[in-house]
Amino acid sequence: MLSPADSSPPFTIPRRFHPGWSLLGRLLRRRTGDRLRAEALQIALLTGAALAGLMGVYAAEAAAGLFGMPSLALAGGLAGASLLAGLGAGVVGRRPRAVVRVGPQAVTVERGREQMRLLYDTMGPPAVVAARRFHRHERRYAAVRPFLGKTATPVLLLRAREGPIAALGLPDEEDRQALRRHVEERVEAAKAPREGAAWPSPARRREA
Repeated sequence: MLSPADSSPPFTIPRRFHPGWSLLGRLLRRRTGDRLRAEALQIALLTGAALAGLMGVYAAEAAAGLFGMPSLALAGGLAGASLLAGLGAGVVGRRPRAVVRVGPQAVTVERGREQMRLLYDTMGPPAVVAARRFHRHERRYAAVRPFLGKTATPVLLLRAREGPIAALGLPDEEDRQALRRHVEERVEAAKAPREGAAWPSPARRREA
């Protein structure tokens, strides 16, 4: 059993390519304050921009052939190149690495300026779910804050009884099991004093 002063080494989730961390993705996330809404808006905006750009290029080429104006085709090509550059700003991004620290009172997850802290006495037991299940179900919940690596990696869920859920995509199986074990031991240790403590008798409460 771990003592309250024990502290495990930090666990790291490497940084990885992710469209949500592009310039457009970060802007939408700051504006909306909602991860799921920002993702939906980003997909809608990128899809609309791509369709509008393609239609514009085809229209310019058709007009150039119809009216015999090569400059229209050139303008359409330049517009298409500009569109691709703009779409790159909305797609290309790298998600920063996340560091998980298991402290004496809480587990802390840090990613860039983002920080999440879960106290052991407010947590339920951690659970591991398959990647497919997570992306189909848990990821859609607003309370879930994903700190993921590879898409196909199983996800460790750290749940508070009321509040956010940390979804940790540690790439290494041994690290995932070690983190789960450390958190389980501390959650059980935090529960033990409450479960063993007795409520004061009515007589003692009157004396107080």
